[in-house]
Amino acid sequence: MIVWLTVWWVWAAIAIAAVIVEVIFPAFVFLGFTIGGAIMALLIGLGLLSPTPAWAVLVFALLSLAGYIGLRLALGNPREQVKIITRDINDN
Repeated sequence: MIVWLTVWWVWAAIAIAAVIVEVIFPAFVFLGFTIGGAIMALLIGLGLLSPTPAWAVLVFALLSLAGYIGLRLALGNPREQVKIITRDINDN
């Protein structure tokens, strides 16, 4: 079973599954996994990376973390979108 982690289409399936989960539960966390899975599929599919299963999981984790951090830097923190209301429209 662990040999499947060295096949490109498995990583593509992981990326597609992460996108589906992100659509159902929008939290930007699964987009990092999507980026990691898509890049792993490209690297293995193009023959640029032929890792052992343990290295494949490590590279996937690092790519996913980099994708998550990159998305946070590009899109910002969701807490910045909160509007604090200090004056009530009903107060005169």
